[in-house]
Amino acid sequence: MIDAKIFGERIRLYRSKIGLTQTELAQKIHVSFQAVSNWERGNVLPDLENLCVLAETLGVSIDALVQKQVSSEERVFIGIDGGGTSTEFALFTSQGHILKCFKLSGSNASTIGLSSALAIFYTGIDRCLAVNNSVQGIFMGCAGSLFKEITENLSEYYPNIPIYIDSDGVNALLSADGDAAMICGTGMVFLSHDKNGGYRKFAGWGHDFGDFGSAYNFGRAAICEALAFEDGLDASPLIYSLLKQKTGASKIRGVLNVNADVAKIAEFASVIFDAYSQNDHYAKDIIHNEERALARIVKSVCPNGGKIIACGGINRHFGNITLPILKEYIPKNIEFILPKLPPIYGACREACRRFSVQVASNFFENFEADYNNLI
Repeated sequence: MIDAKIFGERIRLYRSKIGLTQTELAQKIHVSFQAVSNWERGNVLPDLENLCVLAETLGVSIDALVQKQVSSEERVFIGIDGGGTSTEFALFTSQGHILKCFKLSGSNASTIGLSSALAIFYTGIDRCLAVNNSVQGIFMGCAGSLFKEITENLSEYYPNIPIYIDSDGVNALLSADGDAAMICGTGMVFLSHDKNGGYRKFAGWGHDFGDFGSAYNFGRAAICEALAFEDGLDASPLIYSLLKQKTGASKIRGVLNVNADVAKIAEFASVIFDAYSQNDHYAKDIIHNEERALARIVKSVCPNGGKIIACGGINRHFGNITLPILKEYIPKNIEFILPKLPPIYGACREACRRFSVQVASNFFENFEADYNNLI
């Protein structure tokens, strides 16, 4: 039997993916706006004719809209990847099927405050529970600290749902099969497996103490370089020009400063890589300095070599630049792996482990297919 609420959520996700409003979708399939609204709210289901036209218009199969409902044998959980830039939620089953997946804003409680982070978690979890309220557990890997405070508040708000919280590095470490994970996102942290079946965290001390190779560090370097040039010091005119273009400001001083929001500063990391691609030697020096500092941690985490999962926005978007440079400073027996799926997959794997769930043999394949369809 088709679950009308899950069916409606899938219509909304696929519609949003191709950039249509409810009204525009209704016009394309020659039904009323109210019909689409009722379908998405799970009030009614379309007839077979409208279902066929709906699937064709959305560019998916009918199966993609109606299959993968939860069987009585499947257990339902929520996995959360709480990063500094965005927070991803996945409502999923022990078979690896995704019932709902979406992103909200960054939720690092150490930078945005506990109450703001909790508001994001409440919103995301409530959206998942609106689709399926038989959730048997939640695992969240999140950036920052304050894990105890977050756990206490969420457990009080959802007293009937067991909740585990750990570093977002756990999500990265389980997003593929490797010896350690290197997350270079807004911040930076390393994680590796320990001998007791748990995890060991390295670095991740926060932006005030040196998140080497992070978007924050690169963004801050771009601002400092631009401020130096504006003061007539030896600095990059290209970085200065690119940063002015990105901000739309005529001058950098007074518009940007190192006391600005961490996530905002991280947004300017791309300026360094844009300058590097134009052979700017100042940008080259900045990247080499960051990767040289990062290499010291890499060699300590994997002294005997091994496979390191490279995650986070810097590795995902600029790994073609950073990883070859990093390799110049580390032993050749250390290999980097770029995972096929994002850290939310690791969060869901860890949820299954924490709740002693025997996952299906095709868990990865199911998750990958659903994720690629939904995102």
